[in-house]
Amino acid sequence: MHTPNAPPLHRKPDRGQGRHPVLLFILVAALALGAAASLLWVDVVAQSADALNVKDPATLLPP
Repeated sequence: MHTPNAPPLHRKPDRGQGRHPVLLFILVAALALGAAASLLWVDVVAQSADALNVKDPATLLPP
């Protein structure tokens, strides 16, 4: 007797059901590179902003 919820006896092997692991890897790698670049950019901007954080604003003016 065959129950309605039982899996078929002869089914094709699972091939990822249309998913593309290479494209997924490329997407994850691109996101990781973007995150690393943004962190590097934030670090550079923070150093530049730190240089502008002075007690006497007159020191920023040319002589």
